[in-house]
Amino acid sequence: MAGAQYLLVARGTWAYRITYWTYAYGYSTVATGNETPLGLAAKAIELDPREPGPFMARAMYLLARVHKAAAESSPEDLEAAADSALHAVSLAPRSTGALALAADTLCELKDGAEAEPLARAALAADPTNQYAKHQLARSAALAGDARLAAELLASIERPDRFDVAGYQFLKDPCFQGPILEDPELRRIVEGKR
Repeated sequence: MAGAQYLLVARGTWAYRITYWTYAYGYSTVATGNETPLGLAAKAIELDPREPGPFMARAMYLLARVHKAAAESSPEDLEAAADSALHAVSLAPRSTGALALAADTLCELKDGAEAEPLARAALAADPTNQYAKHQLARSAALAGDARLAAELLASIERPDRFDVAGYQFLKDPCFQGPILEDPELRRIVEGKR
């Protein structure tokens, strides 16, 4: 919940500082006793179904489960994460965090065409939002636009530091295949200066 609330108000923050696994995997208390993060989100949604934070928390946790514990996740986790994130956008259509998170979930589903307008909307509201820039770069890569992807990644502060929170470009489904034939994008993705 802390991560979701932070995303709702975050502005211009480095992308790796607001990634979902930061909150879902031990850097912040997300559960107490025998309650799981998904259970806590469900309770919060039941208390106030108009609050976007719990829907964002559900999306972040499901994405984290896919990334960090693929064996424990189900094929439906990504779809459920996207549904939750998109619902959060419907509740908070001006939240750059909700928009970027929804774009993130869609990029994970390799749906760059749907992710792109969400990332652009987040950047229209806050041109400094590093998380939204990263999602726009991912959607550009999915669309085969290596030039735009490289330009956006180069404009993000220290993209080589994303691995601090476990993110690695070469494991990202958006930066796979023929798109890496572009030398500039390949240089950035491989973390070379």
